[in-house]
Amino acid sequence: MTPESISAIATAAVGVAGIAGAILSASLSRRAQLDVARSTHMQAASDHKREVYVTILDTMDRGKVQARRCRDLAKVISELEARALVGDELATREAVKAAQGELRDCFQRFIELMDEFHHGHSTVAILSPPVISRVTANAQKALFVYAQGGPAPSQEEADLLQAMRLDIDPTGPGKRLPGFERMIDARGAP
Repeated sequence: MTPESISAIATAAVGVAGIAGAILSASLSRRAQLDVARSTHMQAASDHKREVYVTILDTMDRGKVQARRCRDLAKVISELEARALVGDELATREAVKAAQGELRDCFQRFIELMDEFHHGHSTVAILSPPVISRVTANAQKALFVYAQGGPAPSQEEADLLQAMRLDIDPTGPGKRLPGFERMIDARGAP
Protein backbone atom coordinates (compact mmCIF):
# COMPACT_ATOMS: atom_id res chain seq x y z
CA MET A 1 0.00 0.00 0.00
CA THR A 2 1.21 3.38 -0.88
CA PRO A 3 1.02 6.37 1.41
CA GLU A 4 -1.47 8.02 -0.95
CA SER A 5 -3.84 5.07 -0.73
CA ILE A 6 -3.56 4.97 3.07
CA SER A 7 -4.53 8.63 3.28
CA ALA A 8 -7.49 8.06 0.92
CA ILE A 9 -8.69 5.08 2.98
CA ALA A 10 -8.27 7.05 6.21
CA THR A 11 -10.19 9.98 4.73
CA ALA A 12 -12.98 7.63 3.62
CA ALA A 13 -13.08 6.00 7.07
CA VAL A 14 -13.27 9.39 8.77
CA GLY A 15 -16.02 10.42 6.33
CA VAL A 16 -18.04 7.24 7.01
CA ALA A 17 -17.56 7.72 10.76
CA GLY A 18 -18.73 11.33 10.42
CA ILE A 19 -21.83 10.28 8.51
CA ALA A 20 -22.57 7.49 11.04
CA GLY A 21 -22.10 9.97 13.89
CA ALA A 22 -24.46 12.46 12.24
CA ILE A 23 -27.09 9.74 11.71
CA LEU A 24 -26.75 8.54 15.31
CA SER A 25 -26.92 12.09 16.62
CA ALA A 26 -30.04 12.83 14.55
CA SER A 27 -31.67 9.58 15.70
CA LEU A 28 -30.97 10.32 19.36
CA SER A 29 -32.20 13.88 18.94
CA ARG A 30 -35.41 12.64 17.32
CA ARG A 31 -35.95 10.15 20.15
CA ALA A 32 -35.41 12.88 22.72
CA GLN A 33 -37.91 15.13 20.92
CA LEU A 34 -40.47 12.29 20.80
CA ASP A 35 -39.94 11.59 24.50
CA VAL A 36 -40.48 15.27 25.35
CA ALA A 37 -43.59 15.42 23.14
CA ARG A 38 -44.94 12.19 24.65
CA SER A 39 -44.24 13.41 28.16
CA THR A 40 -45.90 16.77 27.45
CA HIS A 41 -48.94 15.03 25.97
CA MET A 42 -49.19 12.64 28.91
CA GLN A 43 -48.92 15.54 31.36
CA ALA A 44 -51.65 17.45 29.51
CA ALA A 45 -53.87 14.34 29.52
CA SER A 46 -53.19 13.82 33.22
CA ASP A 47 -54.03 17.47 33.96
CA HIS A 48 -57.27 17.17 31.98
CA LYS A 49 -58.15 13.97 33.82
CA ARG A 50 -57.55 15.71 37.16
CA GLU A 51 -59.87 18.55 36.14
CA VAL A 52 -62.59 16.07 35.14
CA TYR A 53 -62.18 14.18 38.44
CA VAL A 54 -62.44 17.40 40.46
CA THR A 55 -65.56 18.38 38.51
CA ILE A 56 -67.18 14.99 39.14
CA LEU A 57 -66.38 15.08 42.86
CA ASP A 58 -67.69 18.65 43.11
CA THR A 59 -70.87 17.66 41.26
CA MET A 60 -71.26 14.69 43.61
CA ASP A 61 -71.04 17.00 46.63
CA ARG A 62 -73.50 19.51 45.17
CA GLY A 63 -75.81 16.63 44.19
CA LYS A 64 -75.82 15.30 47.76
CA VAL A 65 -76.67 18.73 49.12
CA GLN A 66 -79.45 19.16 46.57
CA ALA A 67 -80.80 15.65 47.22
CA ARG A 68 -80.83 16.34 50.97
CA ARG A 69 -82.71 19.58 50.34
CA CYS A 70 -85.29 17.77 48.20
CA ARG A 71 -85.71 15.06 50.83
CA ASP A 72 -86.24 17.72 53.52
CA LEU A 73 -88.85 19.50 51.38
CA ALA A 74 -90.68 16.21 50.82
CA LYS A 75 -90.81 15.70 54.61
CA VAL A 76 -92.17 19.23 55.10
CA ILE A 77 -94.89 18.54 52.53
CA SER A 78 -95.85 15.29 54.30
CA GLU A 79 -96.05 17.08 57.64
CA LEU A 80 -98.13 19.91 56.15
CA GLU A 81 -100.50 17.44 54.52
CA ALA A 82 -100.90 15.64 57.85
CA ARG A 83 -101.72 18.98 59.52
CA ALA A 84 -104.27 19.74 56.83
CA LEU A 85 -106.21 16.64 57.81
CA VAL A 86 -106.60 17.78 61.40
CA GLY A 87 -106.50 21.54 61.29
CA ASP A 88 -106.72 24.67 59.17
CA GLU A 89 -107.11 23.25 55.67
CA LEU A 90 -106.99 26.47 53.62
CA ALA A 91 -103.77 27.89 55.08
CA THR A 92 -102.13 24.46 55.06
CA ARG A 93 -103.14 23.75 51.45
CA GLU A 94 -101.52 27.02 50.38
CA ALA A 95 -98.36 26.08 52.25
CA VAL A 96 -98.40 22.61 50.66
CA LYS A 97 -98.82 24.14 47.22
CA ALA A 98 -95.87 26.50 47.80
CA ALA A 99 -93.70 23.67 49.14
CA GLN A 100 -94.60 21.47 46.15
CA GLY A 101 -93.45 24.25 43.82
CA GLU A 102 -90.17 24.47 45.73
CA LEU A 103 -89.83 20.69 45.54
CA ARG A 104 -90.31 20.73 41.74
CA ASP A 105 -87.60 23.39 41.46
CA CYS A 106 -85.37 21.40 43.78
CA PHE A 107 -85.71 18.22 41.72
CA GLN A 108 -85.16 20.19 38.52
CA ARG A 109 -81.84 21.47 39.91
CA PHE A 110 -80.96 17.94 41.02
CA ILE A 111 -81.61 16.63 37.49
CA GLU A 112 -79.38 19.38 36.08
CA LEU A 113 -76.62 18.31 38.46
CA MET A 114 -77.07 14.70 37.39
CA ASP A 115 -76.71 15.81 33.75
CA GLU A 116 -73.39 17.45 34.70
CA PHE A 117 -72.38 14.25 36.48
CA HIS A 118 -73.32 12.17 33.43
CA HIS A 119 -71.26 14.43 31.16
CA GLY A 120 -68.28 13.97 33.46
CA HIS A 121 -68.89 10.21 33.51
CA SER A 122 -68.86 10.14 29.71
CA THR A 123 -65.49 11.88 29.73
CA VAL A 124 -64.17 9.46 32.35
CA ALA A 125 -65.30 6.52 30.22
CA ILE A 126 -63.05 7.80 27.44
CA LEU A 127 -60.01 8.94 29.47
CA SER A 128 -59.81 6.47 32.34
CA PRO A 129 -59.55 2.73 32.98
CA PRO A 130 -62.88 0.84 32.93
CA VAL A 131 -62.94 0.35 36.71
CA ILE A 132 -63.14 4.12 37.23
CA SER A 133 -66.01 4.40 34.79
CA ARG A 134 -67.80 1.61 36.67
CA VAL A 135 -67.19 3.22 40.08
CA THR A 136 -68.40 6.57 38.69
CA ALA A 137 -71.61 4.91 37.43
CA ASN A 138 -72.12 3.29 40.85
CA ALA A 139 -71.71 6.67 42.57
CA GLN A 140 -74.21 8.31 40.23
CA LYS A 141 -76.72 5.51 40.78
CA ALA A 142 -76.27 5.74 44.56
CA LEU A 143 -76.87 9.50 44.41
CA PHE A 144 -80.19 8.92 42.61
CA VAL A 145 -81.17 6.35 45.24
CA TYR A 146 -80.27 8.85 47.98
CA ALA A 147 -82.44 11.51 46.38
CA GLN A 148 -85.34 9.05 46.45
CA GLY A 149 -84.97 8.40 50.18
CA GLY A 150 -82.27 5.72 50.20
CA PRO A 151 -79.04 5.67 52.19
CA ALA A 152 -76.34 8.29 51.70
CA PRO A 153 -73.82 7.32 48.99
CA SER A 154 -70.85 7.37 51.40
CA GLN A 155 -69.21 4.10 50.31
CA GLU A 156 -69.67 4.87 46.61
CA GLU A 157 -68.19 8.34 47.09
CA ALA A 158 -65.22 6.90 48.99
CA ASP A 159 -64.66 4.32 46.23
CA LEU A 160 -64.82 7.04 43.60
CA LEU A 161 -62.29 9.20 45.40
CA GLN A 162 -59.94 6.26 46.01
CA ALA A 163 -60.11 5.10 42.37
CA MET A 164 -59.40 8.58 41.09
CA ARG A 165 -56.47 9.01 43.47
CA LEU A 166 -55.00 5.69 42.42
CA ASP A 167 -55.38 6.57 38.75
CA ILE A 168 -53.49 9.86 39.01
CA ASP A 169 -51.00 8.69 41.66
CA PRO A 170 -47.72 10.49 40.81
CA THR A 171 -45.64 7.50 41.97
CA GLY A 172 -47.08 5.33 39.22
CA PRO A 173 -50.47 6.23 37.76
CA GLY A 174 -52.83 3.29 37.65
CA LYS A 175 -50.38 0.72 39.05
CA ARG A 176 -52.54 -0.13 42.04
CA LEU A 177 -55.85 -0.05 40.16
CA PRO A 178 -55.98 -3.83 39.47
CA GLY A 179 -56.06 -4.59 43.22
CA PHE A 180 -58.70 -1.92 43.70
CA GLU A 181 -60.75 -3.39 40.85
CA ARG A 182 -60.65 -6.84 42.46
CA MET A 183 -61.88 -5.31 45.74
CA ILE A 184 -64.79 -3.60 43.94
CA ASP A 185 -65.65 -6.83 42.10
CA ALA A 186 -65.60 -8.81 45.36
CA ARG A 187 -67.93 -6.29 47.00
CA GLY A 188 -70.43 -6.58 44.14
CA ALA A 189 -72.58 -4.00 42.40
CA PRO A 190 -74.75 -1.77 44.58
